[in-house]
Order: sequence, then C-alpha cells, then structure tokens
Amino acid sequence: MTVYAFHTDAEGLYSETNDNTNPRLNATIWTDARGRYELRTIRPAPYPGGGIPAHIHYRISGSDFPDQGFELHFEGDPHLSARTKDRSAKRGRFGSIRPLERGEDGVWHCVFDMKLRR
Repeated sequence: MTVYAFHTDAEGLYSETNDNTNPRLNATIWTDARGRYELRTIRPAPYPGGGIPAHIHYRISGSDFPDQGFELHFEGDPHLSARTKDRSAKRGRFGSIRPLERGEDGVWHCVFDMKLRR
C-alpha cells in the first residue's frame, strides 16, 4: 500500500501561499507486508485564526482497496469539536484522535491505525 501524508508547518500553513494542493511538508511512504508504516515529521500547528485543530492528512492507495482518506488529530487539542470527538470515540482504536507520548529520547510518538473499507 502507498501512504501519502501532508500537513501544515509550525505556523499552521501548508505552503508560502497556504495552498493545500501543493503542501511543502509531505511524504509518500510504502507499508510493509503487514501494512505498517512510519512517518517522522514535526507536529503540525492548527490553521491560523483558530477553529480548525492541528491534523495530518493521509491518502491510502493500492492493493484491492479504493483510494481512501483519513485525518489524524491529537488528543487534548483545544480546537477539537464535540462532533469530531464523538465520531473518533465510536471508532475505538481506529479513531482519528490519538494521544501523543514522549519517548525516552524526548521525541513525541503517536500510533494511528487505519481501517480500510472495500
């Protein structure tokens, strides 16, 4: 499977012109045979002006699945809406709101499992 991820920078912008169709922070990752992947990046900021929580966009493609999109949000973000929280809670381990944990190396880590639909 191919995983394409993109997000805003530390100022909440996708690019100098804030065009999310050509974000400067993006990556294409291939999963291993078990569907695992790793993305190393900065923590994105919410959009300027508030209201929209920080998030990472994911587009998954390949295998026998149709192309699918997901968003990862971070637990504790003050911009998360009640609707987003409720929807994430209903999905359990596949919810879009995930905790960040600081490792012994001082780096923040997050696990984001996605369940693909056929």
